Amino acid sequence: MGTSSGTLGLLDVSQHEYRTLLRSHVGTVHAVTTRPGPGGCDEFATIGADGTIRVWDTMSLGQKYEFSSPTDEPLCCAYHPDLSSRLLAVGFKSGYVRVLDVEKTSCRFEYLHHSSPVRKILYDLAGSRVFSASSDGMVCVSDVAADYALLRSVVVSTPVMGEPLTTPTPTPRGVGNGTLSDSVFICLSKDGSLLAASGALISTVSVYTAADLTLVMRASPSGGSPRKRASAAAALLANTLQQQQQQQQSSALTALGKSNVENEPTTAAPGSYSNTDANALGASDGGDGRKGSGTNATK
Repeated sequence: MGTSSGTLGLLDVSQHEYRTLLRSHVGTVHAVTTRPGPGGCDEFATIGADGTIRVWDTMSLGQKYEFSSPTDEPLCCAYHPDLSSRLLAVGFKSGYVRVLDVEKTSCRFEYLHHSSPVRKILYDLAGSRVFSASSDGMVCVSDVAADYALLRSVVVSTPVMGEPLTTPTPTPRGVGNGTLSDSVFICLSKDGSLLAASGALISTVSVYTAADLTLVMRASPSGGSPRKRASAAAALLANTLQQQQQQQQSSALTALGKSNVENEPTTAAPGSYSNTDANALGASDGGDGRKGSGTNATK
């Protein structure tokens, strides 16, 4: 986890212990993300308020790469899930998303779908789509194979305090005058079929289909802090997915029951036979039945 002092630490939840691993950035660490590997996490990336994106070796904790963006502050990042690629999508304060090729220390793609700072970004399980969320409550889904072309966008919340506003927004109870550092939250269900999203100033969690951002349900969990809403979003997502699975199983059982009733053999009167029996006899007696997919970098 990153800290406001620019250090990275390891929190042992079971033992209630915290240990500082290394001192990385000069200023706040906005985000930390890990790269999946065949044997586990082999490297991780950090995003800092000092305008740098740094990539570290998990075992040695040594810095491997560094990208610098002095004019556009990076805020969030996510690795592409494909093990053969080392692509890192980064959201910036300007609203841009830049996809970095870590190994080649270059910017592979750059696109602008947001008009306010991009606070959260993540790939789907297949790596075919990327979801991004900005301070104004806008959530976008982009097509990776089409050079990250915009597929659809939805608005899930009102802007945070301190961000540009198009209409006056009242200050909710319990929210100060300062800008919230973590204005939106998005997460995917385990099977990647659903996306949960919430904003910083309202206690509402929305669940969408990940394929096209169609609204499935909306709820207002108790608690006003972003952390509580994040936990509520995860729980709501799990419950929604479980309900959908139960409904699918129930529908399948109902359909199976109807099929069994329709396929029950017809009892014919003695000395007669049904149409089905006649067709079967015709076939056995020789009938006619037939079968027929800028920043500067240093290494």
